[in-house]
Parts: sequence; C-alpha cells; structure tokens
Amino acid sequence: ISEYRVRTLIPLGRLLFVRLEMEKWKLLEMEDSWFCSYVKVTSRGETQTFPCYRWLVGNDKVEIRDGT
Repeated sequence: ISEYRVRTLIPLGRLLFVRLEMEKWKLLEMEDSWFCSYVKVTSRGETQTFPCYRWLVGNDKVEIRDGT
C-alpha cells in the first residue's frame, strides 16, 4: 500500500478529472507496473474521489472522472 501526497500553493477548486501518467524507466529492462485503486483530492475541506481500479504499465496514461 502506497500513499503519495502532493501539495499546492493555491486551491485547486472542484476538479472534473485527474490524469495519471506512468513513465517507463529506460534503464530498467523489466516492465514496471502499478495498481491504482483511487485518487483522493481534498481542497478547502471538500474531498473528491476518483476511482481507477486498474493497472498502469509502461508508459500508460489514464484520465479518471470524479466518482463522488
């Protein structure tokens, strides 16, 4: 289980979608993969949840819409 926190200097407001990108490391010969269950964004006390429930592999990009 991994959790990554990203902070911003300005409030983001209500988001329409979140874009996740995974970059393949050229130095690694093996495929790297990551399973993302969801992304949570909290701004000014309001939390949005973006359900993903998929594997990201190689140079995958995915855009997920708000699920709350």
